[in-house]
Amino acid sequence: MLAISQEQYGRKRELLDERQSTLAVARSRRYAVGTMTVAGFIAKWRKVELKERSAAQEHFLDLCHVFDHPTPAEADPSAKWRLPPPPRN
Repeated sequence: MLAISQEQYGRKRELLDERQSTLAVARSRRYAVGTMTVAGFIAKWRKVELKERSAAQEHFLDLCHVFDHPTPAEADPSAKWRLPPPPRN
């Protein structure tokens, strides 16, 4: 089991609280603009003829809106919340 100091725990807690408040703001902004419905998503993407690579990012963002999930930029605009690098063996 890994032990962390009180200072490390406090900083992780601050980052988590900050992330949660950022998510709340992102959700409130998206509600003001409106979310994409499943029918709207299907209608939009049914007629798209782009290659997968060309459409992937927008497709992903639209899926975020369909499932009422913040986009990566909405969830973490400053890139503070990142996974740590994997341990080296």
